[in-house]
Amino acid sequence: MLHKVPAARVLSGSTTAARPSKSPASLLANVGAMATGRVVTSTLGWVASLIIVRSLTPDDFGKFTFIFSVLGMLSIITDLQVGRIAVVRLSTGLKDPGRFGGSYVLLRLALGVVGYALAVGFVAVAGYPPDVVRATAVAALVVVVATPANAYNAVFEARMRLRPVAASAAFGALGQLALAAAIAAAGGTILLFTVPVVLCELLEIVWKAVAAHRIMSLRYRIDLREWWSLLREAVPLSIGVGLMLVYYRVDSVMLTKLDSFAAAGAYGVAYKFVDLAHSASLYVGMAVLPLLARAWPHEPAAFRAAAKRAVYLLAVLGGLAVCEFGLFAEPVIRTLYGAEYAPAADAARIVVTSECIAFFTFLAFNCLVAAGLHRRYPLVTLLGLIVNISLNFLVIPRWSYLGAAVSTLVTDLLVCTLMLLLLRQVPGMRPLPMPPWSSVLCAAASGAVVGWSITRIAPWPLGAIMTAVVYAAVLRTLRAVRHKEGRPRGPGTTP
Repeated sequence: MLHKVPAARVLSGSTTAARPSKSPASLLANVGAMATGRVVTSTLGWVASLIIVRSLTPDDFGKFTFIFSVLGMLSIITDLQVGRIAVVRLSTGLKDPGRFGGSYVLLRLALGVVGYALAVGFVAVAGYPPDVVRATAVAALVVVVATPANAYNAVFEARMRLRPVAASAAFGALGQLALAAAIAAAGGTILLFTVPVVLCELLEIVWKAVAAHRIMSLRYRIDLREWWSLLREAVPLSIGVGLMLVYYRVDSVMLTKLDSFAAAGAYGVAYKFVDLAHSASLYVGMAVLPLLARAWPHEPAAFRAAAKRAVYLLAVLGGLAVCEFGLFAEPVIRTLYGAEYAPAADAARIVVTSECIAFFTFLAFNCLVAAGLHRRYPLVTLLGLIVNISLNFLVIPRWSYLGAAVSTLVTDLLVCTLMLLLLRQVPGMRPLPMPPWSSVLCAAASGAVVGWSITRIAPWPLGAIMTAVVYAAVLRTLRAVRHKEGRPRGPGTTP
């Protein structure tokens, strides 16, 4: 039987009905707070990345990109997806949440130390240049600090108070920008430019620790039994997400071997925009997971309604992202990163589109986690990894980073399809909530026409702004028309 109490509730000793879900407005409020913070953080982060790109040669920037691609893959070890399990437990009732939360932070710190050793060991054993090994030894400190810093997010997510997460990220990004500018003025190197990233994480963890203690009285205790319980339950998640992270990050590593560091650097520029787009699914997921966990299994209508609201938000945000990057990827890259990276525009368009498809993969993943039905997820991501690596071996030697981008798109289409098929097995989720495709397509087409027309006579930033304005206006108009027609508004109706 698929309809069961999630293992997280059994292990926490609570099989009683979940607390009533908070108002749907809490989803929008938290996503709004995170989106606002992301705008600030992205602006500061992009300025810092521009300073680094313009201070390093394309080959050195490729090395810099490679280092942080390796560190990104290490979240396989440092996260193990115990975070999602922790959010579910904290959301569904624990006798002593403060003790659990403190123990969880220490677990993540231990995982961060292991991740550091693996990062430095990998680049040393794999025979990378000495400057890459030295820079990795400093940059990998990010893993030690960021891993417990991210553990605090479980407290904020469970209590539906995500503003401290956004504020800490902005605070860290500001410190990173200031130090990166100072290093660039003094003549930066790969090694020196890794230091601002470490500083960013240090500032974030201080902010989050102070804010988390105001919300929950955390008590730091090593509880090996609790650690084992978390790790055991998270095994399917950690394997699945670990494989997913590898197939997202392996492109840059394979480019360094099958092509060049310069190609990896160009692909890294394209992926800057993916990281921005990914924030949409990340923040929607952080906001919706506690709602899903509280609703399952006693409130299936609320579970479906929360999922449907998330589908609507992701479809709207994804449509805007594809529209904007389809039109303006090249001028944005040329303006921000220089003409030498402009050829990466097509790759940026492809990988951003791929990421917008993956929005729904991540939402399906969160739904399965909340329902405790994530056991088959690793099989999906394993297939995705095999397909992605196989395609990369075929396309990178001939088409370089553009081939890697296409490989990612094909893989994301496959994985998303399989995840939606798994989601259909959740009681109450058949038929699946569908995005408002007709409205999104109409709004995107209208925005694209207006934006393209404006760029014929005015600078591209004005065209980008008007594209977003027209997109939002058309969506709002179509929504008002549907409501005026008197469509029924049930509990699962998209707001």
